[in-house]
Amino acid sequence: MKENVILVRKMDVEDISKVKDLEINSYLSPWSKEDYIENLKNINSISLVAELDSESSKNIVGFIIARLITTVFNENRSSSNICEIEIYNLAVNSVYQRQGIGTKLLNECEKYCVSSEKLQIWLEVRASNNSAI
Repeated sequence: MKENVILVRKMDVEDISKVKDLEINSYLSPWSKEDYIENLKNINSISLVAELDSESSKNIVGFIIARLITTVFNENRSSSNICEIEIYNLAVNSVYQRQGIGTKLLNECEKYCVSSEKLQIWLEVRASNNSAI
């Protein structure tokens, strides 16, 4: 029997309905389908899904929506490149939590900042969200 493999890839329009289901089950602030479509068109958007690739089916078990912000200071302040990633939403199906899927999604986000000298990632969470803290 083949072991399940988690693949992280860019989100596409066909994924939105499954992402919406996961969003609802994760009690996230809801986005409309149009919000997701507009986000996918944004050049600074990072929209990824984690997909369970098993023998029988492919199933989205997590996703991340983030925005890429790159800052290059002028010569008067510094010559450093700072890459910031602001996370809008991150969710993993409760059945697959604590298996490193969220970490895989974050690691893929970091790859968008490979040429930067510094990396900062921002995520605002509710005080009651102990698993995110």
